[in-house]
Amino acid sequence: MSRTDQSDLLLAHKYRISLQESPRQSNFRVVALVFLEKDSIISSKISPPLVGWIDDRPFLLGTNAEACWIANSICAERSALTQLRWFPAAKVNKIVIATDAPDAIAPGMLCREFMASCDQIPWDTPIVLGGVKCQQCKQDHSTTADADGDGDETCADNMHSNSHDFVASIVTLEDIYPHPSLYVRSKPADCVAFGRKWQDILLESNHKLLEIARTAFEHETDGMVDLHPITYVAAVLFRDKSHATAQCVKSLEYSCSLDAITQLAPMLQAKRERGIEATQIVQVDQFGIAHPPFAPGRAYLVEHGYGHVYVLMHDFDLQESCLIWKMVKASELAPMVPDFVKQTSGKEDSPTAEEDAVEAPSCLARLNNMTL
Repeated sequence: MSRTDQSDLLLAHKYRISLQESPRQSNFRVVALVFLEKDSIISSKISPPLVGWIDDRPFLLGTNAEACWIANSICAERSALTQLRWFPAAKVNKIVIATDAPDAIAPGMLCREFMASCDQIPWDTPIVLGGVKCQQCKQDHSTTADADGDGDETCADNMHSNSHDFVASIVTLEDIYPHPSLYVRSKPADCVAFGRKWQDILLESNHKLLEIARTAFEHETDGMVDLHPITYVAAVLFRDKSHATAQCVKSLEYSCSLDAITQLAPMLQAKRERGIEATQIVQVDQFGIAHPPFAPGRAYLVEHGYGHVYVLMHDFDLQESCLIWKMVKASELAPMVPDFVKQTSGKEDSPTAEEDAVEAPSCLARLNNMTL
């Protein structure tokens, strides 16, 4: 990390402290600074309310806000990044996140997915994380953070600067949002074209869970394709060989839509209460392409004790120009998320050894000779 990273995080903390009130539901403040390449927004200096400048470097500022229903909330990162709409040519070169927590907290799943969907953020962009605890002196500075490092806020334990060091971790989008959907950063028309290109060969798959999902499409029709052309069905297989399915439900306001994975929650919970764990899960679109869970699904599986479940998905091999199968545990889709189930129950979130013997998809090997 650099001294610039430290000073940027101190600046974020100054903005955090300047907030007169915390969000009512969480009572937890988060501030995000999104730094942009100067040359990419030089004309935007005519819009000073939107862009801040420090050391001749432009940045966008955002903080979290929440409504009475906790799902109707916006995080600091997204509130800052929506301002990129005014600067379509801008390129993000750093994101700095400060919170009220003692130690660094990685962005939540919705934040990660939003960043992953933004082509103005390179996948290797550094994301600087820090809480209120100085990494040098270990003191808690919940209400004070002097970016100049003077007065009572001088850190005696810092050998390189008088300022406190709040930088606890630096990660990238690649680190915190692995295995994105094949449709990430694509427009709806491009998704439809891609799906149709592969539809015929994908329908030849004989994998059990995919067949279950396709059957669900036959029984339930999405009447809102004009609202958005892509729809999804999720299917889960349990240890007793039973299964369950659920379909996404779209809403006029997109964020009120119900994703397919989390709609399986009642079935997953009911089976668990009977001692029957899920083994595999898949989310498929109408063309047969398998997508990893989106943000609500990832959060649900990992935070509610289903991190051991194997997730089936398609990826694209650029060298071979083909679709390939991947099968990973749900826990691998959401790194750096606290294991609340383990912390509250004291139990390990792991199934029996039988879990490692799940059926692996093998039906798409013939795609190796096909081109996109």
